[in-house]
Amino acid sequence: MEGAFSFAVIFLAFFLHASDGAELVLTPSIEQEKSAGGNFVINCAVKDFNVIPKWYNPNGEEIKLNNRTNLRTTANSVKLYLLNLKAEDAGTYTCNATVNGKLLEKIINLKIFKKLSLLNCAEIQQPVISTNAKINCTASGDPAPTVSWRYNGNTLQTGGRYDIKPDGLVIRNISEADNGVYEIESEITIRSDFIVRDIKVTVTIPPVITEPPVMLDPIKGSDFTMTCKADGKPKPTYSWVKDGMTLDDSRFDIDEFGGSLKISSVKETDSGTYTCIASNVGGTAKAKAKVTVLIPPTLKPMTNEQAEENKRVTLLCIGEGVPLPSLTWQKGSDAPFAQGPQASDSRIVVSENKGKQTKLKLVITSLKAEDAANYTCTATNRAGTESKKVQLRIDYSPQFVNTPLVAYNWMNNKRNISCSAKGLPKPLISWQTKYGKIGSIDETYRIFQSEGYELSTSYLQVHVSRNNENTVFTDYQCTATNKLGQKDITITLKQAVVPRAPQKVSHTDLSPTTITLIISKPTNNGGIEVDQYRIEYATGGHYNHTDVFVNSDADDEFTKVVLKRLTPVTKYQIKVFAGNAVGLSTKSYDLSVATLNVRIPYDVFINSDRLSTSPTSYIVTWQEPRTGGSEITSYSVQYRMVHIKKNVEPWEVDPNAKNGKFIAHTVKGKTRSVLNNLESNTYYEVQVVANNIIGPSEPRPMIILTKEKYPEEEVVIDEEDPLPVVTVPQQKENSNTDTNKGDQSLVNNSTIIDQSLESTTATINVKTTTKERTVNKTVDKIDTLKSSSAPRINQTVNSPETPQAATSAGISDGGIVGVIIALLIIILIVIDLGCYVKLNKGVTKFLLENACKRGAAGKDKSTDVEAGASQETNLLAEKEKKDGEANGEENKEPASDEGVTDEKNEDKDELMKDHTDEIEPDQKKDEEIMSQDPTGKAFLSLSLSLSLSFSLSRSSYCLLPFLSQYLVVCCCCCQCLS
Repeated sequence: MEGAFSFAVIFLAFFLHASDGAELVLTPSIEQEKSAGGNFVINCAVKDFNVIPKWYNPNGEEIKLNNRTNLRTTANSVKLYLLNLKAEDAGTYTCNATVNGKLLEKIINLKIFKKLSLLNCAEIQQPVISTNAKINCTASGDPAPTVSWRYNGNTLQTGGRYDIKPDGLVIRNISEADNGVYEIESEITIRSDFIVRDIKVTVTIPPVITEPPVMLDPIKGSDFTMTCKADGKPKPTYSWVKDGMTLDDSRFDIDEFGGSLKISSVKETDSGTYTCIASNVGGTAKAKAKVTVLIPPTLKPMTNEQAEENKRVTLLCIGEGVPLPSLTWQKGSDAPFAQGPQASDSRIVVSENKGKQTKLKLVITSLKAEDAANYTCTATNRAGTESKKVQLRIDYSPQFVNTPLVAYNWMNNKRNISCSAKGLPKPLISWQTKYGKIGSIDETYRIFQSEGYELSTSYLQVHVSRNNENTVFTDYQCTATNKLGQKDITITLKQAVVPRAPQKVSHTDLSPTTITLIISKPTNNGGIEVDQYRIEYATGGHYNHTDVFVNSDADDEFTKVVLKRLTPVTKYQIKVFAGNAVGLSTKSYDLSVATLNVRIPYDVFINSDRLSTSPTSYIVTWQEPRTGGSEITSYSVQYRMVHIKKNVEPWEVDPNAKNGKFIAHTVKGKTRSVLNNLESNTYYEVQVVANNIIGPSEPRPMIILTKEKYPEEEVVIDEEDPLPVVTVPQQKENSNTDTNKGDQSLVNNSTIIDQSLESTTATINVKTTTKERTVNKTVDKIDTLKSSSAPRINQTVNSPETPQAATSAGISDGGIVGVIIALLIIILIVIDLGCYVKLNKGVTKFLLENACKRGAAGKDKSTDVEAGASQETNLLAEKEKKDGEANGEENKEPASDEGVTDEKNEDKDELMKDHTDEIEPDQKKDEEIMSQDPTGKAFLSLSLSLSLSFSLSRSSYCLLPFLSQYLVVCCCCCQCLS
């Protein structure tokens, strides 16, 4: 027992001794000073004992874990973490622990100070113009920091427009001139801490509405856009509200930066007040506009009306729309009726009534047949227009229309008497005379009917004969009947007779071979239209005649007849009879007219366009002129390069400029010619002169312009009309020449007319005008001409046109076929030559083996051919030399290179013919040799085939025919070698 007690005493003494060495260790151990917003950490450990201490805050509360506090423990320590320190975190913190019953405790003091900082200090600030603006920036720290401001390198002081406040810099009456960068510097000297910050200041201009939205009236169902514009700095943004409510419907499209508001598919509920709001940092501006949605007018359906004449009818039209539409009534295409009784017809009254709808009444009293029509009601407002038609049908008694009271007929003729009546219902028509009702069809009468909706027409065909001529020429009663009444009309049938003679016949526009007659219709046409005139004319006692059949209206007062191909300087006795379907007048209108003497041809008028379609050529066409009594032998086409007066229309030749000389060529039997080798984009004066035995006509010049030439443009030359040209003497511009004299240098191959002429009858062509009928009839007179050769003057100028080869613009169809055939034959020859070289077989082998057997005959033949060709060349050269000497003596007129005649070519052709006759025996000999030898036959056939196929091509492929000749030469050479 005593031993156990002793052990306990010893253990307690040891324990007490051990606890005396325990202590708390703080790291850090001295007072700490931290800035607000920073962090703080401290460790508390029990030395030599595994005891976990605890931390207590300045309020004596044990520190627990939270969002700003953290504790990390070990076997004998605890570490305290304080995050984002605040001023209330300052104070004394206690750490304690109990070791062997003994309380250990240590404290540490934590001070919190405000760190130097700038608060409410935006780097970009936008004060409003013309205000006392504050540049916000507050310096904060412990102790209180000092603050200074700088602008453009200058330190700002309180005074004048500046006032430095603890929370910023005040600038009085700020303007855009104050824009820039301001610098604030804050400093705590005892802490050796400072902050510098730049603040960009941009003065703001509040929005000002410059283009407010305008009041609009959109149409229902349409799209429309309102616009709003405002100025400000920075640029304002836009929003819209309707009656104070935001616009959320997807039909509303707001352009936030452009200011427009688009409304799609406008509804009636879109009417209201719309506000445009322009905003920026400086403020807002508003503008309003009222919108009224318009609804296009609509008309209530209307029904067609039917009434009888002399009754009353009311047509009612009802219209709706926003705003209420105005209504009008109109008949057919007439002008709309005015309100109230109509000034032109008091039977028609229009009245209007407006309420929720617009109503318009059209009242017609004492109805007449002419009141029947389509009546149109038209509704109109700002949104549009709508129209509806109603048909008014009036039943009325028969009325006669377009019915002549007198008709004509004659013996052995069938003619209709017409009677037309309209009414509703459609009337029935019957006929009768004093002899009774006409109903059945017989030899005298037949009835034909033509009917429409309201119109009935009856045609009574009357056949006059010897058996009824005493009864048919009488009064006929036409009766029209419907349910509302009956009407009669009397038509008298009279007997037509021949007309009287023409009232007057005059002549005009005389020429050597024509007389133009102007015939006035007779004063009495015999009851029916004059449809012909008979014209008899004579130079002696015997009259010839011609009949002129006239297709004309009754209003035509005159008929023009042209008698052509008459004898010059001859007096004609003329009788003119008028005729109708009954016959010719018994008397005639007589007159005597003399034709003029033979003269030069009348002027030639060019009718081709003055603008050429080609840069280097021009097609000139002209009207064939009157001959002047003598046949036109030729035309002289003359042209020259000219300069025109500026700004003059039509074009005129400038006489003060250097103009070219006339170039001329002769054309026969045509009224068309082509001028080639012209300069592009150049003015030319062109004139055509007609020549007869008397001389040339007066020129009628025309100025033309050739087309501008482009590099890629192809020049096309007329193949059918190549023109030899020659320079002619310059004519004086605007000269007046004697009409009876002509330039004999332009006459060639002329003939003198024998004045003894024979007369024959021919047809006359008729031409009708409104008040004057022109009958262009050709009373043909066959001119018996006894030709005599006129002196050949200036033969070079007036030689016939010489056909010349023209350059082809492409390959003809024949050329293409020839090329294809030639290629096929060449391919066959190449294949055969290959067979000969490789296999010693084929046509080539056969031809060569047989041709070589012909001996020296082929050699002689080749020599003869070459000699013949040489002889031909020498003969041609001789002939050309002789022609050149002859031309040099006979033709003294200078000519251009293009003015070449046909004579030399004709001589060449003749020489070729003569020479061909010379070498013909050799050709026959060659043909005999070839015919005797089978190989020759085959070779000749092959040669002819090649020549024929190649001859289909044009001159551009002229080398191809030599292939066949080459084969012949090869054969001959082979013979020579043998």
